[in-house]
Amino acid sequence: MNKKTEPVGVWAESMHSLYSAKPIVEYYLSRGEVVKLFTFERNKLEAEKYIDPRCVVVAIENVDSILLYHMFGTLKKILSNGRFSNMYRRIVGRRNGTWNRLLSLFSICFDERKVNERLHSIFSVFKSRLDCGVVVSLSRVSRPYLLCADELYNISVVESWDHPVKSPFYFVPDCSLTWNHDLKIDLENYQNFNNVQYIRPLKLRYIDERIKKHSDELLEGLPKGYKEELKRVEGKTFVLYPTSTSSVNPLDHLGEMDLIRDLVSAAEIAGLCVYIKPKPNGPVGDYDEFLSCSNVIVGAYATGIDSRDMLDEYYHTFRYLLLKKSYVVVNVATTFVLEAALAGVSVLQLNLNDKRYGHFSSFSKNIHLEKYLLSRPNFPFDGCVKELANSLFSERNSEFSRSLNSWLRRAGEEYELPSEEGFSTSFELQYLDKITNAEC
Repeated sequence: MNKKTEPVGVWAESMHSLYSAKPIVEYYLSRGEVVKLFTFERNKLEAEKYIDPRCVVVAIENVDSILLYHMFGTLKKILSNGRFSNMYRRIVGRRNGTWNRLLSLFSICFDERKVNERLHSIFSVFKSRLDCGVVVSLSRVSRPYLLCADELYNISVVESWDHPVKSPFYFVPDCSLTWNHDLKIDLENYQNFNNVQYIRPLKLRYIDERIKKHSDELLEGLPKGYKEELKRVEGKTFVLYPTSTSSVNPLDHLGEMDLIRDLVSAAEIAGLCVYIKPKPNGPVGDYDEFLSCSNVIVGAYATGIDSRDMLDEYYHTFRYLLLKKSYVVVNVATTFVLEAALAGVSVLQLNLNDKRYGHFSSFSKNIHLEKYLLSRPNFPFDGCVKELANSLFSERNSEFSRSLNSWLRRAGEEYELPSEEGFSTSFELQYLDKITNAEC
């Protein structure tokens, strides 16, 4: 079978992955390829509006198999358990019902590091249902059994720094792409992948697309609603706090609410305001208790819990300008800290005392956070608001941001990405195409 003459598939399940998929789709279209984009039915309409109309959008439900779905669900519980990582242990801990717990007991008989290979080999015997020669899948993939067919060449773009350690991928791609050498090692150690290359984070490209433009120019092009939101911080020196949780997960959220109360007190001592940025997929009203605080601005809630704002370029411009206007970003466990570092904004990274903030403290010690945030100049915080107030002005915050920025932009010795400032989408997607053509 000649894969080069078949359609190229792009697998993008969520709104975040649709945003990352757009330049990939456009690149393959520019090469004259027929491109099929696979997403869930609930996202199909948004995808058709967002992605180039030459791309055929296919609902995953239309290529799925009930038999394979249930086979995968059963085998996953038998072959994998919480030993994979502390993050995965929490996921497995949510498995309810006697049958699920019984199946999980069998997992102790199997090596967790080989779960991807075992499941891939089982589902590789089934014929591909995608009608593609090559598929570029953006993590995470909830139907991995559809990407295991022998005749399918799968390039996995790992689109988050926690994905290598969060849970097994349940398939083995022919090639995987991640941001830098450290994450490559994570993929090798946790997922047991052996062909890992590099690509800068597609989902964070909005920063580099705007960083050389003047703020006034960007502001002028915004719709009225976003302009009014930015007016709320006009003339204020403010701390930007991106929330890590929402009330959907109350166990973690309770501790974070305690932390926000301490931060508000510390900012008041320091003579600063606090802008609370709600979690993008969190419920409206989570932070209404702070509306009465004179030094707090509760930011605009997302327009929907499905993260559809990710497909709105105005939204990206708004959050870029919000970052640039902030004095310092105070972070615990968000991905937004990466965006702050790329934008050159100072970051105060909190290292929470294990007792004061309950389960939220444990949440903030996930593997990727300990390795890539808490290993940098951070502030150990035990609840003393006066010390927190002083730390808001520390030079350590700029040092942290520069260090994280460097880590994000460093690929590795095996494959050197362009060193100039700016996101070199064209170069990197040519490399993606090079992989496709060399291996197929």
